[in-house]
Amino acid sequence: MSLRNWPVSSVLLIFVSLVLLETCALVVTQASIPSNIDFLFYSQFDLYQTLFNADPRTALKYIFLEKPIVMILRVDPASQTFVWGQYYYLANLLLLVLLSTLIFLSLRRNVFKQCLPWIILIWLCLFYIRVASCCGADAYWWVEVVVRYVLLDPQGSFYHYVEIYEQIKLGIQSIQMVVFVVAMLMLFRKLRAAG
Repeated sequence: MSLRNWPVSSVLLIFVSLVLLETCALVVTQASIPSNIDFLFYSQFDLYQTLFNADPRTALKYIFLEKPIVMILRVDPASQTFVWGQYYYLANLLLLVLLSTLIFLSLRRNVFKQCLPWIILIWLCLFYIRVASCCGADAYWWVEVVVRYVLLDPQGSFYHYVEIYEQIKLGIQSIQMVVFVVAMLMLFRKLRAAG
């Protein structure tokens, strides 16, 4: 069986692989494995339905961008405290499906090696995590987590760099968007050239 005969299952396999890669990255960096997977979309479906009936536009923004619908978490078994988590919002899940489809196309057109740098950049732009030691209650893009960890670590000597972080916070989000858009355009360009 070739990839050509099984496009849907191939895209699904690629999608699951991308999620597992993210999980493995957290497992390695945090030295602990996930303990929970929460499907919030399912468990909070009534809330989403109520929000949508009251104000569809606000509900869509909330569902797509503000509330994760799937979370892969590590909770300390002894203290029941949060350690780390991967957050999947509907928007980045849909973009991961799109990326999986583009990876499938690059494999099918035999241009995967040429597309790999752009694929990696896109994938990294979609990686949202929360690490209890630096992030408080919110999930952030992984680059922002690293910056927060370095600059805001209360145990380290960089605690006084809060002002620096506040100044670069919006820049980080802008960089994420620019990298994502440029990488997508380059990937589309490579795929289009391959036919």
